[in-house]
Amino acid sequence: MMLKDDVERKILTTLSMNSRATLKFIGSQIGLSKHPTFRKVKKVEEKYKINYIAELDINKLGFLKFLILVKFTGKIPPQKDIAEAARKEPRIQLGLLLNGGQYDLLLYALAETDGVISKIRLNLIRDPLLINYPAEWYVSPFDETYNFIPLTDQFVESLRGRIMERIEIGKQTQGKEKRILMREFAVLKEINKNANIDFVNIDKKYGFDRGRSQYSFYKLLDKGLIKRTTITMHDLPIKYSALIIGKITNYKAFEEERPRLLHHIIRDSNSATNRYALTGDITIPFSILFFMPSIKTGDIDEVLEDLNTLPGIEFTTSIITNTLIGEFCYRLFDNAYSIQSDVLEYMYKEKAQKKIEYYGREKKVKKENVFIELPNKSRRKIKE
Repeated sequence: MMLKDDVERKILTTLSMNSRATLKFIGSQIGLSKHPTFRKVKKVEEKYKINYIAELDINKLGFLKFLILVKFTGKIPPQKDIAEAARKEPRIQLGLLLNGGQYDLLLYALAETDGVISKIRLNLIRDPLLINYPAEWYVSPFDETYNFIPLTDQFVESLRGRIMERIEIGKQTQGKEKRILMREFAVLKEINKNANIDFVNIDKKYGFDRGRSQYSFYKLLDKGLIKRTTITMHDLPIKYSALIIGKITNYKAFEEERPRLLHHIIRDSNSATNRYALTGDITIPFSILFFMPSIKTGDIDEVLEDLNTLPGIEFTTSIITNTLIGEFCYRLFDNAYSIQSDVLEYMYKEKAQKKIEYYGREKKVKKENVFIELPNKSRRKIKE
């Protein structure tokens, strides 16, 4: 779906960067007053079936990201059996069946240590639903470099075991396991389901004093555990999605042309979503992974034609035939905030892109012992 409407583009980008942005702020971006802005936002929400979700920095809770890559050497297990086996482990956030290329199955998982991810892999290999299917199993750390994978509710619920009492707050950085307060857990759990939930509803559900969940939200935002509230779109004309793996074979040649790759990743797709749903690096083998939705005929071929001009890197492509667990995040991220833009600015001395302040002063939080009431006007309370 090609985007020709600049107003729609600005709304999608603003919601992608801060889904809780006020109508006043959104209106300032599109040049409309509050009520016309409300109607425009509702139209975009309905057109793309937008869900509001949270982008969390799970590393701040002590988790690392891994990919489990599987090549079945004989018959491939039934999809329902793979899904059932994988769902037994709440740390698995995404499961993809692949066709063509090097692997048949990709699992994206979170784990505290190498030892934990090794146990997850072993449990999958030994699972009665999979043990009779010979396969090659690989695990690699995964460094997300563009976009993110939404967390499953099952995983967020598993964080309940990390809740600490208020008296322990001074000890939370002494051990390897990072802990959170009860009200922080409650906020994370609820905004993972609906990032635009009214804070008063969280207060009522958990019996907090009025304003406490709102305070915790901004505190978590300030600490960076919540990166932002954002969106994902469920009504996009995606023909299929592909996994492109670029194996680095000559690092010196690759590094000399790396700025071209960075520009390629953040180049405007001219559609309702960014070019890539996710990119990241793995170490075994040393490769870059690109997860790309196909919106228009020939777009993946165009991307491969561009990528294949890069030296020192070889590309293979797989088609994602089914998503067994989790989902990608489809949004219109402002690439001025991307890691790629930062690298181009600080390593390659390119001119910084102009950044819009999507949170502004309301992101700043005062000392914890001072109660503050921060603005939280729901857009849905405005009548047309």
